[in-house]
Amino acid sequence: MNDALFQLASSSIAFNKEVTDIINREIAKNLDPRLFLFAHYSPAPIPKNSCAHACFYLAVVNMHNLIANDCGTMLQSVVLQGKGESLQIYQDKAALGLRKDFPAWPQFFWLVKNIRRDICHNNTQEYPGNKRSYFEHRLFLDSKPKLKDQHDWDALCRSFLAKCDDFAAACKNISKQSDGKSDKINLWLKAIKQYVIKDMNSCREALSTLFRQSKSYKYNHYAPAVHRRIQDSILDGWLQTISRKNLETLLKDDIHPMIDRLFQPQTAWEHSGPAFPYDVYNICFAEYGYIRQDLGFPPFQRLK
Repeated sequence: MNDALFQLASSSIAFNKEVTDIINREIAKNLDPRLFLFAHYSPAPIPKNSCAHACFYLAVVNMHNLIANDCGTMLQSVVLQGKGESLQIYQDKAALGLRKDFPAWPQFFWLVKNIRRDICHNNTQEYPGNKRSYFEHRLFLDSKPKLKDQHDWDALCRSFLAKCDDFAAACKNISKQSDGKSDKINLWLKAIKQYVIKDMNSCREALSTLFRQSKSYKYNHYAPAVHRRIQDSILDGWLQTISRKNLETLLKDDIHPMIDRLFQPQTAWEHSGPAFPYDVYNICFAEYGYIRQDLGFPPFQRLK
């Protein structure tokens, strides 16, 4: 891969986390400090000695992680119809303006999703349901019909990175729109609240972090290592011991009402950074009385 393509790729949202951080900061600054589009994006770096062929497919995988996997779940909820979301949120999505600024968004989303599916799975053509991803992948490759050498792959990779740049530019424009600003913020807060409540992975990771800091963990010499995920049964046993509630009951009775209050339009956000799911759960669990006591904090001293 030549230096020009390497520099182009390195500055693209497909490989540069700072692009998503800038988008999140602009949204938080201009709309509401709790809002964000992307959470914890960690793109795979591109080796300088790589080729344009590999650069293209690695860019596809990174963009899939960004817009169709963990990092972009909230983005899908806001822009596309997500499972289980309210009809009102779906009907009001136009208020965010992403489809207006980037009308090719649905096509870009499915392009990324289908190419990644075709290259990362055993996508046999014997199954009719796999044909869409196969043909969309081939259709994009056929936009540069030769693909005989690295020069052809260079052109194809640049074409895909240009689509990524258009997507990033559209995301940046969201925070600059003033039409329906209040409705936009309220809609977005509802979408993030739903996203947080459904994100059980972040919930358990936050709870595990606090458990490792607790007196129960230190005194009982639990086996899990620092970098190993703590089993759900251990977390449930901990909660049962200190509060007589398992995780499901604790969430329903105490934590979800806290989350609901955090995402009310009038609530002031007193924490640094946007309301990422992991951080929201960390805040709420640390405010819960029995956990606070096991962490060694006075029950009524608010954690910052």
